[in-house]
Amino acid sequence: MDAKMVDVPFSCELLRYMRAGPPRSPARSIPLSAPGDWHAYSMREPVGVVGQIIPWNFPLMMAVWKIARPLTAGCTIVLKPAEQTPLSAIRLGELVMRRAFPPGVLNIVTGDGTPGAALACAPRRRTRWPSPARPRSAS
Repeated sequence: MDAKMVDVPFSCELLRYMRAGPPRSPARSIPLSAPGDWHAYSMREPVGVVGQIIPWNFPLMMAVWKIARPLTAGCTIVLKPAEQTPLSAIRLGELVMRRAFPPGVLNIVTGDGTPGAALACAPRRRTRWPSPARPRSAS
């Protein structure tokens, strides 16, 4: 019942909001406090492949939340749902395929924690947040 009353309506509204495009603010200049004649600006452009790992709670809503912004920015996505709740993401993938998205735009990988670990530790990974501390190898 929660999915029907909360997850589906919220997910639909989020997609409607995001279809207007990437963040509503265009590229803009950023003031710098460094001395000298510097110019910096932000750009809204695809970053390539985005790896997304979603939790088990609110599986449809979390999947939509994770894929909406990258899709509207033109990125491709590898989505790893929680092993306990993969069916919502699989159904979402079926709906995406029906809407004539090009093949490979949304890729869904299911399984235990192994695929998620591979996404999280990919050597070419760039993150927006600092990576968790890794233990040093004993040498």
